Amino acid sequence: MISDSFPARAGIQLFACLQASVAPLAFIYYLNYYVYHESLFTRYFPDLFPSPTATNTTAFLHYWLGFELVFYIYFQITYSRLQKIRNPVPLTNMERMEAFYNSLKTVDDVKAWLVGWFFVDGDNNKKPKFEDLRRKNVAEWFAWAFWNSSLETVHDNPLNRRGLYQMLSTVETHYGIRFPSGYNDAIRCFRLNLDSLNAAHRPFAFYALILAGTQLANVIFRWWGLERYGSETKGYYWSNTFEMDLKEGWGGVLTHSVAKGEPERIVYWHYNPQPLTDRSVPKRTPVVFVHGIGAGIMCYIEFLFRLLGLQREVFCIELPYVSMRLVEDVPTMQETVREIEQMLESHGHKQAVFVGHSLGSALLSWVIKNASKKVAGVVMIDPICFLLHYHDVADLENAHIAAHLLITYPPQPISLQHIITFLASRELYISHYISRHFHWHQTAFFVPSTNPNPAISTTSVTPLPQRTTVFLSEHDNLVNSPRVDAYLRSHDVESHIMPNLDHASFLFSSAWKSRILNKIAEHCDAADAEIASLT
Repeated sequence: MISDSFPARAGIQLFACLQASVAPLAFIYYLNYYVYHESLFTRYFPDLFPSPTATNTTAFLHYWLGFELVFYIYFQITYSRLQKIRNPVPLTNMERMEAFYNSLKTVDDVKAWLVGWFFVDGDNNKKPKFEDLRRKNVAEWFAWAFWNSSLETVHDNPLNRRGLYQMLSTVETHYGIRFPSGYNDAIRCFRLNLDSLNAAHRPFAFYALILAGTQLANVIFRWWGLERYGSETKGYYWSNTFEMDLKEGWGGVLTHSVAKGEPERIVYWHYNPQPLTDRSVPKRTPVVFVHGIGAGIMCYIEFLFRLLGLQREVFCIELPYVSMRLVEDVPTMQETVREIEQMLESHGHKQAVFVGHSLGSALLSWVIKNASKKVAGVVMIDPICFLLHYHDVADLENAHIAAHLLITYPPQPISLQHIITFLASRELYISHYISRHFHWHQTAFFVPSTNPNPAISTTSVTPLPQRTTVFLSEHDNLVNSPRVDAYLRSHDVESHIMPNLDHASFLFSSAWKSRILNKIAEHCDAADAEIASLT
């Protein structure tokens, strides 16, 4: 964990300032070069830089700053294009009612729940009072939450309009409250897929370092015996603004050939410790690991090394579109689940134990709900899929706006907020995924109630596998761990709080990594025993 000290804050701020200064420096350098026909460094430091290309150092600075200037233009073009609002992912009426009633049955304090999704216009940090909310303010948020649309769009359909105000009446009746009529112009609600994408420029050197680290990790993975599957052109290496513009214009005309048996929309690594020629040993239950937002799977390299030590087949699914690789091609939930099923089948497996960290738990939620027969067990670490209708959990969605980080639970050290803001949350492609491709109703996982007579009538939900374990960081800056832990335990789900840890800090705790790996092995062994008993 990063200590919340002055040196830590200063170091992070300095790094942020340095990377933010690259583009202005490049602009000033080439403006000076255009006006005076000499290098800015030569002009002010003639002894060190006699000419723009006199030494390797001056030549490197000259051309690098030129490249950074071009890259800044690339960023602005891409940033502007990615602001485009995508067509909403529609919900069926049944899906909408499931999301509504399953959300409502977990809300005890409806006033705090609703207020969390609103802010005072012009100040994202300031929350309104519940009394400030008007009926149309709440309707506007409901329109986004349960229709993925604006209030005007919902009003255009009489059936949807009636359903929306029936929801409002249900909330009022159940909680004994009344929303005053009208609309308060002084407050706004968070509407993730409809709000503007918020990102900050990163210099090309930043992405070059990420790419270098990724390629080094790839070399290590191959050295360990992992094999990579997936198209080179489907979002594994850097995307291209021009390519994506052509794709929008020409659609399916621009297609890439994919080798037979290769997945078309996902990328994964596969490790098989058992020789392919050894047919006498029955296949053991494999492990599927999905990483979270950040710099990709290279951040988990030591954990992965330990995972390989279980001597089981391991599949590591990569999410390049949230790994700071300039990738904007994002597969849909349906495409992802389908290809995960195909991945297991192509390697001769009917089931696997799925392990996911942070955003990786979203993919696990998809698989459990849409391909439950493939799931032999689940281990989630810092999951974001539970109680996602609460603002303090869904702040992962809003994390692309730095100010939203200030309303997470619990209040976080300033140094940690800076790391999330500067190094991840406002990165263009991560922000693009969260703002345009993350749909809470697809990811949210509601555990079936153990109460035979719930206060609110509920709709059908997919149960978690019997072998499910959840690990929560006590001081998670994205998840209200105490609330999620209480929710899971009340539904008889095995849940563990990792004391004194922040989000992803388990990677620096040998003890907790060992406990997590032991639980993965336990679920795999239990799945093997179950299969053996049936044969």
